[in-house]
Amino acid sequence: MTAIVQGLQRLRRPQEEGEAVVEFLFLTVALIIPIAYFILTVASLQATVFAAESSARESARILSRNWASSELAEKQVETIFADFGIQPPQVLESTCSPQPCASGSLVTVKVETYVEYPLIPTRWLASVVPTIPVTASATMPVEALHVSR
Repeated sequence: MTAIVQGLQRLRRPQEEGEAVVEFLFLTVALIIPIAYFILTVASLQATVFAAESSARESARILSRNWASSELAEKQVETIFADFGIQPPQVLESTCSPQPCASGSLVTVKVETYVEYPLIPTRWLASVVPTIPVTASATMPVEALHVSR
C-alpha cells in the first residue's frame, strides 16, 4: 500500500530539479540588465547636465567681468566638458542686453548639447542616433568695477 501512495505522490509533485538556474537567468536578463542600462543612461545624462550648467555659469561670470574675453569663456566651456569626459557642446551662445554691454547690463550664456544613449553602436545607426537634448543657461549682471593688474 505504501508503494502505491508513494507512486501517486510522485505523480502529483512535479520535479523541480534545475529550475532555480533557469529562474535566475530569466530574472537576470529580464530585470538586472535593463536596470543597469537605465543607470548608465541616467549617469551619462546627469554628467552632461552638470557640465552644461557649470560651463554656462562660469562662462557668464567670465563675460560679465570682460565682454571681450569670449575666447577665454569658450576655453572654459571646453575644459569643463573635458573634465566630465564629454564632447564639447554643439551650441554656445552669449548675449548682452541692453547693448552696448556696460555696467548694469545682463550677460546670458546658453549651452546646448546632446547625450547619446550608451552602448548603441553609432556606425550601425549613423543617420538615426537616439539622443537626449540638454540645454543650460546662466545670466550674470555686468560688474561696475573693473580692476586691472
